[in-house]
Amino acid sequence: LTVLPKLPVKILHGVFHACNFCLSVAGLAAIFEFYRRILRPGMYSLHSWIGIFAVALYTLQWVASLLAFFIPTVPDSFRSTFKRIHVPLGIILFFTGVSTCLMGITRVNFLDAAYPSLVEPTAYGNALGILLVAYSGFVAYLLIWQGFSREKINKFVSE
Repeated sequence: LTVLPKLPVKILHGVFHACNFCLSVAGLAAIFEFYRRILRPGMYSLHSWIGIFAVALYTLQWVASLLAFFIPTVPDSFRSTFKRIHVPLGIILFFTGVSTCLMGITRVNFLDAAYPSLVEPTAYGNALGILLVAYSGFVAYLLIWQGFSREKINKFVSE
């Protein structure tokens, strides 16, 4: 995507994050409803607290980014300054989200007293956890690989 025009990529980036936000809200609503129905408190684990923190911070990041990058009257100097916060915060939020998912999988796998007999559900959870770790490793590789940045690729293409 780094060789494509910047505006469509930014719009696609925003749309993906809008979809992610909607799925996060739907997931939170579903889990709060689940705990309400089984009459158990839902905000007692580290997974719960970090998850709520991540979704709240993600929401703030998304709204602030929408305002900073898509309102035409925002000065370029502000956008440049905001990008220095936006990029590392986005990376932190991504890995916080992955960590929260892994905590949730572990919590669900071991919360049930019948864990040893639940081979199929725990195998799915473990497989999902392995896929999340592999995916986040791939994302980390792309983030640190200097040849993948837009600036490096644009320089190479223009030479």
